[in-house]
Amino acid sequence: MKRLLAACLLLAALTLTACGSPVDKEYAGWTITVRGDGVEGEQTYTISELAALPEAQFSAVYSVINNWPTVTSYAAEGVKIASILELCGVLDTAQTVTIGSEDGYRASFTRQQLLESTQFSYPNCGENGEGAEPVFPIIAYNWKQGGADLADVRPDAPCLVLGQTDWLQHNNPVFVEGVTYIEVSDESEQWAPPFLWPEQAVYHRGDRIKLQHDAYSNVKIYYTLDGSEPDVYSAMYNPSTYQPELNEPIEVTGDMTVRAFAAGYGKADSEVAEFPIEVEE
Repeated sequence: MKRLLAACLLLAALTLTACGSPVDKEYAGWTITVRGDGVEGEQTYTISELAALPEAQFSAVYSVINNWPTVTSYAAEGVKIASILELCGVLDTAQTVTIGSEDGYRASFTRQQLLESTQFSYPNCGENGEGAEPVFPIIAYNWKQGGADLADVRPDAPCLVLGQTDWLQHNNPVFVEGVTYIEVSDESEQWAPPFLWPEQAVYHRGDRIKLQHDAYSNVKIYYTLDGSEPDVYSAMYNPSTYQPELNEPIEVTGDMTVRAFAAGYGKADSEVAEFPIEVEE
């Protein structure tokens, strides 16, 4: 069966090449290996073979935010990751997907983050959620950082490009250039909750407190001060990895209840941590 499938892929890739393949000849032979205990077996395909998969191609202009944070966009054309994993027989037990490159850079995702959540491109990225267009996570073979139109795409080394689940999500840090493997694992993890510093019995008005995490640069911390349940649209404590002045401590103005959780790629969101703040007059 696998030999037949391989032959069909090769024929399709050759047909695409004869008709004008969307994959530039410089990168047509680039290989990507899919491996791990979350797929039926290890397989290696060229990017041309993957581009030949039925209904696998997708193109869009993606809204993007990095950890500065800076708002930009990517124009990209490529192959849906879901189609690649379906080809390799992704198992029901698969929980984590890691996509990496030869230079060692890699990004991990839960199955829900990469395959089951609806992702969007937001024309007004970073401002509001109006005009959202559904997009798919892809391995792009034609793409351009900063591209605002699909006419901007250019052949380049295969790159992981994905959308945002909300218009404030920092998705650019997990874009992987020069993808050479996709590893699918049965293992899953959850982020630890954030902690408060300093945590003490009594506070005074004007004290300043910080929300911290052992993986501070890999997660975003969302919080509320009135005891309500935080979500990804709540205040973000650490909007920048590179501009510490944007990660301002919280001023204690009176009795309050801080509730916060950590969210990040590769692991499930943490439990919500609760910190009652009592002010001594």
